[in-house]
Amino acid sequence: PMDILDFVAGKDIETTITNIGRFKELTQKYVDDGVKNEVNRRFKECAYTPPGGQGFSSHSGSMWNR
Repeated sequence: PMDILDFVAGKDIETTITNIGRFKELTQKYVDDGVKNEVNRRFKECAYTPPGGQGFSSHSGSMWNR
């Protein structure tokens, strides 16, 4: 897109190439962070915590003794 050109264009070709690299790194970081945050949000939203303390059943011993 042409809107990006104003952001990355430099006074010479070396500066422009450096700006393009920085822009790519920044956008990749924001995209990766956004995806990671959304995945974590969805996992937490749909997570199941079994009853009992710290994810373990409150019963102890053999399951056959109940």
